[in-house]
Amino acid sequence: MRSFPPFLARVTRLHGDESIVGCLHMTVSIRIGRPFNLAVLVAIALPASAHGQTAEERIKQLEQRLLQMERRLAAAEAKANSAQRAATSNKRTAPEARQAAATAPGGGAAAAQTGDILVAKPEVVNDNPEFSVVRENVATLSSRSFEIAAGIGYTKNASLLQSDRAFTSFISGRYGIFDGVELGVNLPYYYSYRYTQVSPTELEANRAASMGDTLVQVTALVSKETPNLPAVNATIGAVIPTGARPYYFGEAYRPGNNPIDPLFGRQSRGEWGAFGNVQFVKTYDPVVLFAGFGAEYSFATAHQGYEVEWPIRFNYNAGFSFIMSNTSTLGFALIGSYQGDVRVNGARAKNTQSEPIVGRLTLTQRLAPNFYIEPSVGIGLSKDTPQVSASLAVRKRF
Repeated sequence: MRSFPPFLARVTRLHGDESIVGCLHMTVSIRIGRPFNLAVLVAIALPASAHGQTAEERIKQLEQRLLQMERRLAAAEAKANSAQRAATSNKRTAPEARQAAATAPGGGAAAAQTGDILVAKPEVVNDNPEFSVVRENVATLSSRSFEIAAGIGYTKNASLLQSDRAFTSFISGRYGIFDGVELGVNLPYYYSYRYTQVSPTELEANRAASMGDTLVQVTALVSKETPNLPAVNATIGAVIPTGARPYYFGEAYRPGNNPIDPLFGRQSRGEWGAFGNVQFVKTYDPVVLFAGFGAEYSFATAHQGYEVEWPIRFNYNAGFSFIMSNTSTLGFALIGSYQGDVRVNGARAKNTQSEPIVGRLTLTQRLAPNFYIEPSVGIGLSKDTPQVSASLAVRKRF
């Protein structure tokens, strides 16, 4: 006779090979995760009057039924162990989810609590209000995300013989080509009035309304921030001459004189150009420090028979952002540039150099996930800058 399992051997000895009758009942208790009893009732009934079956065949049938029972028990145990591991993992990661929700940029993602498990909801993505002051010089968009923005502004300036006021607006867009590389476009428009005292008794007013020069640029994250070194971003771009030219060449003009029309407050050059910028950013939570520099070059062009050549303009900025809360960020930036005299037919035009410097204070307020309103105020710190300016912009990320 072939060998049986121990308890079957006992049954065989008690009842004989030809008389395995009735039911075998087993209760199995398995401890999985937390204590509970899994009762498994195994009923094995072999009729004593099963004609045509030998003891060997009945024993083989019994072994098959026992094998099926063992497989079912193993499957139940594996399922229970899996549920225990999932519960343990969720309890372990709950504090991490809370920390991630609290430290996400701009306030983090909202979280919903279900029992002991926190599930983060990605309501706020691509959220970087701390870079709002220098947003155009820092790559913050993730791949395939984009941002649109629109704004209006007002500037006022007055001198001894002239007074200027201008209304400005812009529409801009940025698109994340890859993580850390984005494309940006800015379309400006201005409407200005200039009042000029042309004589002791005569005041002349002139209006200038035009699109500004369009900017197209690519910004890339060159190196990420480390505990000791700041993040470095680089920008290259082009100036498209969609704005009006500011020149006036009358019959009495001679090379060496200022070619800029003094009676109109135009805010565009109308020349093709190229520019580049390097921006440094370092985070000291909740403060973000930044500084950058760059240069802009305009290509020489001919206008009314005169060749006009602008010198390289050097730009710089420095400042900080302070994260006041999950929804509010305050930023200050010192923005300036320097440019030498314009050349007309190779001769240096007198009194055409400029050095505008502005101190700008900006509040970035989150109204909804990835939707911001940004009021700002600028104070002119040099004679080449409007004395005061104010603007309001709205931004939405997708």
